[in-house]
Amino acid sequence: MDFCGHSYAQLDDKNRVRIPGQYKDLLGEEPYLVIGPNHSLYIYTEAEYEIFRSEIGNATTEKDAAAIRLLNMYTYRIHYDNQGRYLVPQVLLEYAEIDKDVVFVGNRSKVEMWSKEHFDAYLAEIKPDINALYSFVGRL
Repeated sequence: MDFCGHSYAQLDDKNRVRIPGQYKDLLGEEPYLVIGPNHSLYIYTEAEYEIFRSEIGNATTEKDAAAIRLLNMYTYRIHYDNQGRYLVPQVLLEYAEIDKDVVFVGNRSKVEMWSKEHFDAYLAEIKPDINALYSFVGRL
């Protein structure tokens, strides 16, 4: 799976959000919603989530075990309602600091979900350099 692009959405009063159509069909019926770095959330297809889990592997230290435990603890299946929305668990909203405005970003094997504020701050911090990107991939 190769997700790309970005889209904006808003949580409703019951903390439900609709995944943009460009991602929803590719994600399948019950994708996984997982905590990610930098106050983001990741959405995986079932197949990609299984790959992600296998890449995590087995814990060799207590610190590894704690990290795996947290990932499993903060992983949820997405169940769509009749209008194509899903309820974002409160604990994930708090982690991602999402109040209302959401940015969905396609990033290769997953869709990232960010609060608009955190995503804007992230972009300002990394100051994307498109020329450096293309230089990196050798396409200039």
